[in-house]
Amino acid sequence: MDIKEKIFEGAVKRVRLKLMTGIVIIASLLPILYSQEMGSEIISKIVAPMIGGTISSLITALIFVPPIYLLIYKIKNIKN
Repeated sequence: MDIKEKIFEGAVKRVRLKLMTGIVIIASLLPILYSQEMGSEIISKIVAPMIGGTISSLITALIFVPPIYLLIYKIKNIKN
């Protein structure tokens, strides 16, 4: 099996797990973000970056990491 196929297969296996985790985290933080109760103005300032961080980590893990693995593999093989 080619390294590209292995990286693609690994990325596909992780998609479901990563998406489920990210969606659950975001869905659980949205009610806190839009809450109007006492003290919510402070908590919403904490929750907004958490949602942004979760979204950026999803994008990084699903889109940017697999090509980086391939690049590192190629660089390592050139040196050997």
